Amino acid sequence: MVNVKKLLVLSMIVFWLFCIAGCESKETDSRGELGETDPLTELKESSSRDQKRESMESYSRGELKEAYSGEEQANYRRLADLADLKERLDRQPPPGPFRPIIDQTADGIRPVSGECGTTVTLRGEGFGEKYAPGHSVRLKKKGGVGTDMPIRSWADTLIEFDIPCETLQPGNYRVRVVTPGGESNIRVFSLITEKTGG
Repeated sequence: MVNVKKLLVLSMIVFWLFCIAGCESKETDSRGELGETDPLTELKESSSRDQKRESMESYSRGELKEAYSGEEQANYRRLADLADLKERLDRQPPPGPFRPIIDQTADGIRPVSGECGTTVTLRGEGFGEKYAPGHSVRLKKKGGVGTDMPIRSWADTLIEFDIPCETLQPGNYRVRVVTPGGESNIRVFSLITEKTGG
């Protein structure tokens, strides 16, 4: 009889333990439904965040993972190609100034001859918008030293300069326009006589 009573008491204790454990399990489930942290959900979200971060880092390194879908790989590849194109364009030097050209027509240089003190007009393109350091009109005899001319006006397609009386001797001179883009083609100006003061 005593053993039966002990068995009943033990059974009651085990029953209450199971009840308590079941209630705590329900409370845990209800807390999960109310938005409290669920370890499994948190692990999944963390894994998703890590995958996204790894995807962006892979894109920045130009790497692709085989685990990604075909569409994801195509998108990352397009982004990587655009980034590579931008990097190559950034490395290219900006287009420099263009080489000046004096027209080969009769209007390219007027007049083609004259005395010192004559104002000469050059027409062409690529001279530069304004007269600045590194820009000049240079006259040079064959085998001689070039001399920069005094400039009256300067525009991208037209230059006016004077033939000085102090530095040039009669003869044929090669005329070039010099800019940071290079030297132009040659036109010829003939200095006919030396002008004397008076």
